[in-house]
Parts: sequence; structure tokens; C-alpha cells
Amino acid sequence: MLAATLATRVRPAGPAPREIAGAIDWNGWIAGASEGMYTFAVPAGGGAQVAINGRIVSNGASATPVHLDPSPRAFDFQDRRADASHLDVTWSREGSDPSPIPQSVLFARRPSPIVVSLMSAVDLAAAVSQWMWVMTLVVSAAALAWPAWRSIQPSIEAEVHWSRLRWILLASIALNAIPIWWGLPAIWPPDELMPTTWLRGLEAHFSNGWFDRWPPMHYYVLTLATSPVLLLNALGRIDYSLTPWPQVLTIIDRLVSVAAAAGTLIATAIVAARVFGRRSALFAAAIFALAVPFPYYAKTANLDVPYVFWFAVSLVFYFRLLEAMRVGDAVVFAAMATLAICTKDQAYALYPLMAVAIAIRTWRVRRLAPLMAGVFSAVVIFVVCHNLFFNWSGFLSHIRFITGPGNENYRVFAPSFSGRVDLLRLTLRLVKDSWGWPITVVCAAGVIYALFVRRCAAGFALIAPLVSYYLAFVNVILYNYDRFVLPMTLILSIFGGFAVDRFVSAGGRTRLLRAVAVGAMFAYSLLYAATIDALMLHDSRSVVERWVSERLRPGEAVAISGPRELEPHFRVPYLDVSTRADLERLRPAYYVLSADYARAAPGETEWGQLIAALQSGATGYTLVARVRCAPPWPWLPDPHPELVGSRSISPGGNAVSVLRDINPTLEIYARGSGGSETVACGAVLR
Repeated sequence: MLAATLATRVRPAGPAPREIAGAIDWNGWIAGASEGMYTFAVPAGGGAQVAINGRIVSNGASATPVHLDPSPRAFDFQDRRADASHLDVTWSREGSDPSPIPQSVLFARRPSPIVVSLMSAVDLAAAVSQWMWVMTLVVSAAALAWPAWRSIQPSIEAEVHWSRLRWILLASIALNAIPIWWGLPAIWPPDELMPTTWLRGLEAHFSNGWFDRWPPMHYYVLTLATSPVLLLNALGRIDYSLTPWPQVLTIIDRLVSVAAAAGTLIATAIVAARVFGRRSALFAAAIFALAVPFPYYAKTANLDVPYVFWFAVSLVFYFRLLEAMRVGDAVVFAAMATLAICTKDQAYALYPLMAVAIAIRTWRVRRLAPLMAGVFSAVVIFVVCHNLFFNWSGFLSHIRFITGPGNENYRVFAPSFSGRVDLLRLTLRLVKDSWGWPITVVCAAGVIYALFVRRCAAGFALIAPLVSYYLAFVNVILYNYDRFVLPMTLILSIFGGFAVDRFVSAGGRTRLLRAVAVGAMFAYSLLYAATIDALMLHDSRSVVERWVSERLRPGEAVAISGPRELEPHFRVPYLDVSTRADLERLRPAYYVLSADYARAAPGETEWGQLIAALQSGATGYTLVARVRCAPPWPWLPDPHPELVGSRSISPGGNAVSVLRDINPTLEIYARGSGGSETVACGAVLR
């Protein structure tokens, strides 16, 4: 941070540079800079240069980093170009973005030690006061959040057994948050909303044609959540592009997902209590907390848990609206539904049949006011969220993207009867894989019992968003992923909670046995889901990164290729090598290959030819280890297939879950004919 960022200065900057025959020649001093390595940049093309203490550090063709601190140093700038007109030089500290040099750190004469010391003292005082100001804002926000929570807690307690639900909630938060640092400083979760992405939108003020593949709502949420860091950056106290601040921003973004997941469980419990009873609510929350994609996406900055949170809250007011048809419930339902759609577009498919149910209820009670208020609220929130007044062109670009390039080359199944049957079969498999067989059977039993035995009207209202989501989204795009079934598993978990409640409520001598069976089911499901956390804590990429780094000698490098999110984050020198010619030219000491995706590489491509040459030994490299950490409880029957099953993908195959990217199988090849090596949690091959 520069001492010169203060508005009041102990000494003004020196006079303007002296112009000589259309050129610039300025000789003075630079003082007051924070200690660090600085790189200066001047216009290219020759004629411009910067010298520090008589040594040229930038000449337009090359630049040499120089160490600066608050003490004065001679600063000489020359620009002999014919069109030179001002001090055209920028600097960057520790690799940050270049910025103009503040004139307040430039002096015509050497500043005295007293002046430099006074500048440093003033800058330190300003830094302390600004940090305290930001921390005060954070504490104040937390202080305001607590009363807000206390104000809504009684309404939650009126709906559910809060004293019991909170323990389920705390266990879920632990399951979601324990490995929240997974992968950092690398970004391993595919499609995670990285800080660099939403910061670009913020820099454009989400206007003037800005758009991205996702709607802007969660960009606003993350901007608000990270505002203390953004404020410190704006004040010049930190540089959020430098370590550790990118990781801090990512952790905050992921904590937003953890909070959204907690809110989702509360909303799920409230819906279940309204539809099937208070004890069903506890079982429903526990069931959804263990749907494997839920704890995965609850610990990443992807949009899947945030939009499901808005959907879950909208479900609460959906049933309140159907029950009493109040204007306030209609407004909140419309708002939550719109925010879900403005977080992730696919949420639109959840609401067509819900709208039909509301319209039928409106017709029966002959009250148009709630319906009109809801429609008006949805339109206003949609317009404001998408910033249509100031970013109409960006909104149109977003629509064109999601209906064009953003949706091309993803279709897996043919738009035929057999293709749609295969899609349905895949969807059912993804639902089953989310929980394993025990809870899946229980949820299916709950659906059958509620709809076809009890003929519960609220059950039909509950199943409506699941049906419309499948018909209006999954059946339209003709492919599916496990994260796409998250809202479906949320609804099914409510039916599952109802089934468990009915099961354990049955009287007779078997009641204790039934309770033991339910306990065993949840114990199994907890281990089934917790496999994610265990494998994240011992991910093979971290193991390989440490192993290679310990063996790499000075001057050597390791080579990697393939999808970047599947590779270790090496802090030692590494090369991206994807062709055999590059491998033979660069000759790295080690080559790390993602074996899970190696089979998917077409043999006619350069990468496919490189893989074939490596595996056949034709490159002079020897396979020394294949690393994939063992599952934490290998005795668990029927574990999640993407976490512990075969990872091989044949050419043209399709992955339906990113869970397979946790703890990938990595092959380590060493140059020469070395023998086998022992790698922690990896199999020794030779």
C-alpha cells in the first residue's frame, strides 16, 4: 500500500516533467512506497525508459522488477518519442494489475528522513483506522443479522420441532463445511463461479451489454457477501488479486452456499410439516441433507444450492398461498420463484404446474388480488434483477447464449420415444445414486402411499414442480446430470420423511425393531454421503503434488496435460505438455496423466497419440505409480458408483456427475527406466 493514497499529504508532488523539444525528461525522487517488488512499464517502440538509482528498469521492450520501500530513491524518466506529452509510466506491485504512479510519491528534491517517517506514520494511522472501520461494518452487520434471525425464529418454531431440527441442521453444516477449502488455491469444482467471473460483472456495473452464462442474481449476492474485502481493496489496503485474497474470496463464496444449504433444510422441514406433519419434517430434512449432490454443491460456489434455496423458500409460501390465498404470501412466493429463476435459468421449469395449481385455487375462491399481486411482483423483480433498463442488450445476449452455444453439443439422447425412455432411466438412476437404495425405496414408497393410498391433495400439489421440471427442462434438453435432480430429490425427501414417519408410528411389538431399521438406514446413508468429505480430505491430486515436489531437483520440471481441474496444483515448475513432440523436446523429469479421462482421448488426436506412446513405453518414460486414494469404508455395501466405482470413460462416452472428479486416478511417469515407487494411498505397480 502506498503512503501516498491519503488525501492530505505532508508534501506535494514535484513539478511537472520538463519538456525538451517535444520529449519528456524528468529527474526526481520516489518515496513512500510500501515494501515489495515493483515492475515499471513505459510505452513500447523505443524512446521511453525508467531508471531507479541510475539503473534502467524498464525501456519499453523489457522490464526488470525492482525492490522498493518507503526510503527515497532516485527516479529518472525519459521519453524521446515525438508525441510524448506526459509522464507515461505505470507500476505494479507483486504481480498486481498495472496502475498509474501517484504523483504524491514523486518528489522534485530528495525528501528528508523526517518527511518520509511522517508519511509512513500517517499512512499507518490511516491503514489502522480503515481496517477498524471495515471490521466495525462487519460486526454491525452481524449484530443486525442476529435480531433478524430472532424475529423469524418463532415462526419457524411454530412450524417444526426446532429443538430437534437444529441438531440435524448442525450435523448437515458440519458435513457441508469441513472440506470447504478443498482444492484451493486451485479451482477443482467444474463450473464453480470464480471471483474473477463475478468481479468482471461488477467492474462493468452489470450493465452496458455485460452478460454471462448464468443470470446475475447470485453475482449480486456474492458482491454483497464479499463487500468488506472489496472495500479494503478500493481503499488500497489490500490487493485482492494477490495471495491470499483470491482464496479468501472463494472461501466466502463457498460459505454463502453453506448458508443457503442450511436455509434450504429449514424450508424443506417447514414444507414437510405443513404437508405431512411435524415429525415427518425432521425425517425429510435428514433425508435431503444426505442426498450426495447436496453436500457436494453446498461446499462449492456453484449455483445449484443457491437456486434450490430460493425454490425451497418459494415452496413454503406456495403452500401458505394455497391454504389462505393472502396477498402477502402471493408476493413472497412470486419473489422467491423469480429469484430462483434469476439465479439459474433452469428453475423456470419448476413453476408451470405450480402456477396452474394457484390459478385453480384462485378460481375456486374467486379472489384475483393475490394472483395479480404475485404476477406484478414477479415482473418487477425480474426487470430489476436482470437490469433490463440499463442492460437490455446484455439480457438478450444471455438469452441467445443459453438457447444457442450454451446448450449446443450437450444433447445425449435422441428426441424419440426410445431416447426419452433412456433419459427417464438415467434420471431414475441418478436419483438412486443420490442416496443409495434404502432411502430411494423409502421415498418411492412415500410417493405411492401419499398419492395413491391416502390420495393426499397436498401431495399432488407437492409433486407438481417435480413433474413440470422433468417435462419442461430435462425432457427438453435431453440430457441429465446429478446436480440437475437436486430439486427433484428435495421433493422426494419430503415424501420419504412421510414414509419414515408412518413406518415408525405403526404400533405393536415391532415398533422398536422398526426404529432400529430406520436408524440403520440413516447410519448407512450418512456413511454413503460422508464418503465425499473423506475423499476430499485425502484427494489424490494433493498426494501427487507433494510426492512429485519432494523428488523434483533444481532445474527440473513436471509435465501435465488434460482437463486442468483434474490435475494437481503444482507450486514447483510445471509444463503443459499435450503432444509427443513437446514431450520429447522438453523432457520433463515427471509426467502426470489423468488416467480416468485417458481412454476418452481419441486416438487420432495428438493428445491421444501421446497417451498411447506413454503407456506403451515408446517415449522413454516409465510408469512408476498409479494413485487413487482408497475409500474410507471399503466394507460399505453398494457405495456411490461415481466416488468409488470405475472411472474409465470410453471415447464418445458421457459423464453424468462431477463427483467422479474427486480423488481422480493419476498416473505418474518418470523419465528413464526407474523402478516402482510407493505413493501414499496409491498402488505400487512395479
